[in-house]
Amino acid sequence: RKEAQRRADAKRAQRSRGWACIVYPESAPDGWRDALAEAHIEMLVSPLHDSDVTADGKPKKPHYHVLAMFESPVQAKTAKEAFDRAGVTPRACAFDKGLRPLSDSPRRS
Repeated sequence: RKEAQRRADAKRAQRSRGWACIVYPESAPDGWRDALAEAHIEMLVSPLHDSDVTADGKPKKPHYHVLAMFESPVQAKTAKEAFDRAGVTPRACAFDKGLRPLSDSPRRS
């Protein structure tokens, strides 16, 4: 029984609602944004990061950050199927369940 519980716990630990990746425009397929949209998963895509530098001051390759937010926790295989559309590999991440577009955020006075 303990072994079965350990396996179940390990499987649950591999699940997440949030999955993220970095997309490099130079290697992403044409139409990668549309391909991700066709997965019908709520996603946030950052503006192009084209001015980032490493700790030693060297420029990083231009890239986008993508966060997918599934309705319920999914396994890596499911997230990979969605991100394969953009030719990238996702990794699990934690995020605030209350994320929403900035336009919907309460205004501060």
